[in-house]
Amino acid sequence: MEKLKINLYCLKYYFLYFLFYSFILFFIIFSNGLISPNYCFAQNSSVINSFYFSMSFYNFYWNNSSVFNRLKSIISDDSFEYSIVANYNIIFKNRFSILFLSFESTDLLDYNYSTSYSLKILQLWARINIYDFLSISFGRKVANWDDCYFESPSDMINEQSDLYSLTSISGRDIFEILGTLDIFEIPIDFDLILLFNNEIESIEDNPLFLCVSTILYPFQTKIKLKVQNKEKPKFASFTSLTLDDFQIYYDLIYFQESEIPFIYREVKNYFNYVIGLKYETTFLNDYFVKGLTFVIEYFHRDDGLTVEEGNNLFATMSNFDLNDENQYSQYISLQENYHFFKFFKNYLYLEFSLSNLFKSYITFLVNLFLNIDDQSFLYFIQIKFYPKTIFNLIIRFYGSYYEKDSETSQLPYSKAILLLINIKF
Repeated sequence: MEKLKINLYCLKYYFLYFLFYSFILFFIIFSNGLISPNYCFAQNSSVINSFYFSMSFYNFYWNNSSVFNRLKSIISDDSFEYSIVANYNIIFKNRFSILFLSFESTDLLDYNYSTSYSLKILQLWARINIYDFLSISFGRKVANWDDCYFESPSDMINEQSDLYSLTSISGRDIFEILGTLDIFEIPIDFDLILLFNNEIESIEDNPLFLCVSTILYPFQTKIKLKVQNKEKPKFASFTSLTLDDFQIYYDLIYFQESEIPFIYREVKNYFNYVIGLKYETTFLNDYFVKGLTFVIEYFHRDDGLTVEEGNNLFATMSNFDLNDENQYSQYISLQENYHFFKFFKNYLYLEFSLSNLFKSYITFLVNLFLNIDDQSFLYFIQIKFYPKTIFNLIIRFYGSYYEKDSETSQLPYSKAILLLINIKF
């Protein structure tokens, strides 16, 4: 009966959601005389669209020492996988409004399914500029507050996101108010977001986010807040100082409950923060390389695991009996919530890239993620070739170094090779 109740609620939710979108989109596109002619979307509008194929080929070398792979016996051998995705974006816009639609078709050549493709809406949102300093957006939209490279603690909208996801990023169902206020001749930008979650039955339980920011060169500052019913508020901030080609910054979040639910903590007040340094420059007369970027970040989380706690966690998981319903549900929960390089306390991130090598359109990139506590690390090496044609090519190698029972030893695969070809029309 409870399951039927939830299903009926979801059905009602999506039905109302569909009616809402249908009405809004009809109003924006076809309104003529309903609002001021200057706001009529159908008049004096432009259309921008893009279409591309993305072909990805992966070769995974699975890490059989990982507790996740040991428990899932079906993942044992090295494997070759591929995906072909078609993506289409279209933007209708004029001076006062924007309508954006983005969707993709996946599994185009996968004959293991009854249908040879699936269609997914990534974004569908509309924006209305009420005044020069105020606009309203609503719909399924990609909204993020990323400010760092390795991890952005203050990006509360996308917390728990997977750092190494290779799939497309879908939008979130949001209602957003963007604007700018002048206070003592200082421009103050604000971003207010109401995020809708399909798993939340009551609208008052949906989280509300606020970001207030300003730039007083060479300083940039952002203050962020998350408020949600039945949860402690979260406060975050980001500040950067720009000096010529250098940028020094920090990103910090304060919260009162541990985000690792299976580890008991007596202390209820936590800080997660990133301290970073970025150097970026362009060489005007160099025939070998045109640009150089170097980034170093130190990431700390107060509620992270110690090495001993991590070893105990992995040892406990190794003894799970997946035939036991309770232990199986615990395993699934851990697997879904485990995000590499986000459980332990201290990390170091390094990024080094060279752009436009050899007077051509080649970029070379190296990333290193180091767990300071157990000395294990993961690294990426990438070469991107993007000539002035309709396609670009990316070759990426993932590798790792670890000792037994380190965090990196629990990665699903010890190394992987990715070949990505984008063809744009």
